Amino acid sequence: MRVRLKDIAEKVGVSISTVSRALSDSKMISESTKKMIVKVARDMGYFPDPHARGLKKVRTRVVGILIPELDNLFFAEAVSGMERALFSAEHQIILCSTRGDPKKEVQSIRVLMSHNVDGVLAAPVDYKANKKYYNMLLSSGIHLVFFDRFVSSVDAAHVISDNEGGISTLVEYLIRMGHRKIGYIGLNLRIYTAKERLKAFMKFVKNGKIESRDEWITHGEYAMEDAERAVEKILSLKDRPTALVFANNVATLGGLKVFRRYGIKIPDEISIVSFDDAHWNLVFDPPVTCVAQNPTQMGLFAATILLDSFTSNEKPGVDKSVVIKTKFIERGSVKRIGGV
Repeated sequence: MRVRLKDIAEKVGVSISTVSRALSDSKMISESTKKMIVKVARDMGYFPDPHARGLKKVRTRVVGILIPELDNLFFAEAVSGMERALFSAEHQIILCSTRGDPKKEVQSIRVLMSHNVDGVLAAPVDYKANKKYYNMLLSSGIHLVFFDRFVSSVDAAHVISDNEGGISTLVEYLIRMGHRKIGYIGLNLRIYTAKERLKAFMKFVKNGKIESRDEWITHGEYAMEDAERAVEKILSLKDRPTALVFANNVATLGGLKVFRRYGIKIPDEISIVSFDDAHWNLVFDPPVTCVAQNPTQMGLFAATILLDSFTSNEKPGVDKSVVIKTKFIERGSVKRIGGV
């Protein structure tokens, strides 16, 4: 529930008008009363009106980080890069996991605002949902940089991988290796990266360069179990693709578990490629061909953009965004077919 001026007034024991004047830094209110009201407002997670002047911002040298998963290696490495840059600049972090839940994301934003963080580095849950809360965060004077994905209609810089280029590299490689019947194990389409990667894949279907059927294309949650179920379903089909594209590292691991469980020989029985690299791509036999992202670099870039904005005192807008190229790594998980 949104905190109102009335709630703050009742908590402090003053009138609503006194609270309003204190939060607008009015000289009509004593400094002691003003500080008390501001502290209570922040502790309660008060969101100032986007059209109001808001709280007078005092730097705390604390940055909030929002990630969807604590156990995803990609985000762990991205946070590592952020922490390295922020620690060097003598900033502390507050790390929040949203678990892919829009409601938990709102709660996390409230927590970070209540701690009066200077800035937020966020991998948002949904590219459409919660834009109101991210815009309210900006209106309160907190700087914002998105990473890995972003929310549309929010004027904040983002640092992302070249999603279209990475998927195109994988599919073009499979085509060169003779594959035309290609399946796709994707992610929840509420996520910007999932939407962009699927769109890149579907371009090859629409222009007739590859064949792909509805039952060969899935897009579930980030959970590994979703990928496992999708791969099991595809393997059960009488007519199945000769190759699969996995849209991220977690989906790839889910697929590898299924292949091992059922004794499926890669690449003899089916070829696979992965968007993103991870240690299991190397230890699987054979190692998995992929396009590798650089999450540590992504984290460093995002944190650096945020730190630069503190120095310039200008919020980093979309014009400060960065797209990082992926790196193709050929290994042994794709079979050459069709005499190509």
